[in-house]
Formats: sequence, C-alpha cells, structure tokens
Amino acid sequence: MNPFKLLEQDHEVVAALFDRLHSSGSAERRRAYFDELERELDLHADIEEKLIYPELESRVPALSEHVRRAREDHRAVADILGELQALSPGDSAWPSRVADLRRKVERHIAEDEGTLFPKAETSLGVQRLKQLGREVQDMRQGVLERWKIEIKSAAENAVETAKRAFEAATGTEFRARDVMTIHPACCTPETNGEEIARLMIECDCGEIPVVQDWQSRKLIGVVTDRDIVCRLVAAGRNPLESRARDCMSSPVVFATAETDLDECCRLMEQHRIRRLPIVDAEGRCCAILSQADIALKAPQRPAARVLRTVSEPHRAAP
Repeated sequence: MNPFKLLEQDHEVVAALFDRLHSSGSAERRRAYFDELERELDLHADIEEKLIYPELESRVPALSEHVRRAREDHRAVADILGELQALSPGDSAWPSRVADLRRKVERHIAEDEGTLFPKAETSLGVQRLKQLGREVQDMRQGVLERWKIEIKSAAENAVETAKRAFEAATGTEFRARDVMTIHPACCTPETNGEEIARLMIECDCGEIPVVQDWQSRKLIGVVTDRDIVCRLVAAGRNPLESRARDCMSSPVVFATAETDLDECCRLMEQHRIRRLPIVDAEGRCCAILSQADIALKAPQRPAARVLRTVSEPHRAAP
C-alpha cells in the first residue's frame, strides 16, 4: 500500500470538489460544498503534517526544503479557509478568495506530485512505504470514524427538532414525500461518462440514479461524483470512454415516498450516503431525497441549517 498513491487520490477528490463549488448556483449549496472541501483539505494536511513530513525530514534530508515549502503552503491554505468561513458565499470577496485558495492548493499538488512524492518513493524503500501506507490508512479511518459520530449526532438532533415542529404545526408525520425532489435525472448502465457528467452539472447534483432501462425505470444503482473519481480517474481510466456500469454503486439503498424522514436519515447515516433514491411500488425511480432537500425544505429553519452542514465523507469507492 503506497501512501503517496493514497494522497494522490485525495488530490483527485479535492479537484472534483473545487469543480462542484465553482459550478454550484445557490449560496446554500456553495456553503455545503465548501464545508466538505475544508474537511478534505484539513484531513489531507493533517496526514502530511503528522506522518509524511516528519518521516521525510528524518530519513530524506535532501527533501527538507521541499517539506518546508509544503508546510508554508498548508499555513497559507489554512489562513484562506479561515477567511472563507467568516464570509458568506454571497459576499463580493468570496469568488476571488476561493480562486486564491484553488491556486494555492493546485500549486501545492503540483509540487507534491511533480517533485516531493516521486523523490520520497525512491528514497524510503518498499517495506517502509508499505508500513507508512498502513499508518496513513489507519489515521484516515480514525478521523472518518470520528466524523461519523459527529455527523450522526448532528443529524439526529436536527431531524428530531424539524420533525417535532412539523408534526406540531400540521398534525401529520414528516415523510420523504414532504421534501423529496421528484423526476430526478437518471441514466442507464450504458450511458457514457460524458453524459453523466453533463447531467450532474445541469442538475447541480452529485448523484445520478441508474435505471435498468427507460421503459421500466427500475432502480438498479447510482453513479456519484466520487464513484467517477475513485473508480475511474484514480484507477487511470478515462471517464469519457467509460459507462455507468463501469463505476456505478450497486446494490443501492433506497426508500419510498411514505418512508418516515427519521428512517430516511437513519439509512443515510448507516450507509454513509448524502442522497437517497425514492422508488414507487414497482421499484421505479420516481424521486430523490438529499440532505439539501431536508435542509432547504424542512419547516424548522434552525434545524435545517444544522443539517445543511452534514456531509458524509467516505473516502474511496471499493
């Protein structure tokens, strides 16, 4: 297990998140994408600062100057992230500071992948690379588990508050049909990667349900932006020459329009997903429920604001 390949995979995820942040239309979605990007950058920097850089400083002194510049990059990125957290996505300064952030991150990535990583790989030796790879993976998993606990707690509190407010106001239970988005864009297993990417951009979404065929619309899987990055790009495959069947996640977790919202959120937490396809009695994909739907359409706005920050950070597709 090569630690630098794992870090390069992180770079691909970060690049995809920058693209999503740039193309997003609403301020709410930009904030949600930025929060996820910040978590990814913080985790990546933490791994490098605690595991990679000390290793290189002690074992490969020739790379000390590269490590010093990399640490400076981390500090500069952290400063911009702090500024952006204090801004609203609607502020006039937001676009320029996001652009500054991207330039600094891309420069850091170019230095990592062009110089630091290749020299480190040739200097550390096969056995140490494997050991360091395991350490990187263990640290990443520990952070993800902590995030999972924090996300579950925030989601449970937000949904319960929103559910109580809705039921008190209407005398009815809060179900998926109350907030879901109907008629979602779908694809078939034979849909090519370019078309899937176009659908994601047009619909400003990160997941496209996969149906068996257009006539039945039976749900058989989903393709997410992470599926494309982790199963195609990170594997060296050209997304434009691939099809949905090459990267889709299946079997797929789903709910019905009558599913209680508590149960929908429990499924999202349990399976680490941010979007939940909705099917009818015949298994046809008829809608999709996202965390943004809950945040924007739930009647209790304070609870919605909490839930809007929830973003399940699973790192790679199997």
